[in-house]
Amino acid sequence: DGVAEFDGLAWASAGNYTLTATDSSVNISSVMSSIIAVQPASPTHMVFTEQPVSAVAGDSIEVMVAAEDDQGDIVTNVADYIYVSDSTGAIGTYMQMVDGVATFNLTITEAGTDSLTANDWYGSGLPSVESQDFNINPGAPASLIFENEPVPTQGGIIDTVVGVVDAYGNLV
Repeated sequence: DGVAEFDGLAWASAGNYTLTATDSSVNISSVMSSIIAVQPASPTHMVFTEQPVSAVAGDSIEVMVAAEDDQGDIVTNVADYIYVSDSTGAIGTYMQMVDGVATFNLTITEAGTDSLTANDWYGSGLPSVESQDFNINPGAPASLIFENEPVPTQGGIIDTVVGVVDAYGNLV
């Protein structure tokens, strides 16, 4: 009867798709469907779509956190408030997601190895997510400090250590 039915067609991820039908047994032109917009499912988790990178103390680091569905698609109708903090407790700030993504510009001044945690502060209740580790390196030498105050010892000998620090007090 010249009809072929296809039930249960499914796409693995969100996006715009078209279907093309061709019959190679007869010499007729193929036909293409209009655009089929497949929407993401409900959000199930968050990811760092832009991970933190190593930087110098005091420089700005941009990170992005997105709400995704089980297929790894960004769910663009999410507007949750996301709280990001670092492992040292030195920073903590929140941003609202726009189109399912929150963008943070962070300034960390404490040198050392660090990581970030993103928490869904207000919204869908998505589970928290950890970033990869990154390093904050000391900045340029800015001043000298006594690492321990000079203490006179018997015979007039003084023991002390002097260090070079950046503008944030990190040893260089």
